[in-house]
Amino acid sequence: MLTSSICFAQNKTSDVFASARMTWFGLDFTKVKIPNGVGFPIIEDVKTRFVPSWNHLFIEEADKYDLAKTYSKSLVSKDLKTVNELNKTINVDEIVTYEESSPITKDDVGEMIKKYETNVEEGIGLVYIVESLDKVAELATVHVTFFDIKNREVIFHQRMQSNPRGFGVRNYWAGAFFKIMERCKKDWKKWAKSTRD
Repeated sequence: MLTSSICFAQNKTSDVFASARMTWFGLDFTKVKIPNGVGFPIIEDVKTRFVPSWNHLFIEEADKYDLAKTYSKSLVSKDLKTVNELNKTINVDEIVTYEESSPITKDDVGEMIKKYETNVEEGIGLVYIVESLDKVAELATVHVTFFDIKNREVIFHQRMQSNPRGFGVRNYWAGAFFKIMERCKKDWKKWAKSTRD
């Protein structure tokens, strides 16, 4: 199962598809929710163990998590420092939710990105903002977000959901991130066409 919804700003989305370069900012977990804490026996491990590990996968297993191939780029730079520092501020007392929480909106995403501090001055940035890891529903919800690095404006955004897969906590949710990449690769040309119509 993999679902998505599209929203984008006119007159700017074409840059996402036309540019041969982009900067990968990683996975932002600062707003992540885990319903009832299911799947994580030690909730502190989310912040101290799994979040850094999931981000490191894009370095450690770059051939598998091939961002250039997924998003049709000739060059993908990586600036994980920005998101890594923000992820260190996660309040583990607020990760677990026992009631249905409100989904992250595009406006929320925009406010999050405005806080990004980076030495990269311009170009297209890409970040995955992780909304929830729901073990009961077997769904990861992620906001695939392209933004203008210079003014921190969201220019193409998708809220996507995917089923996790794999053995062990790290690989289980990493499988969901990978499947989202696969869907992005599959739909890339369709999305590009939608910005020209």
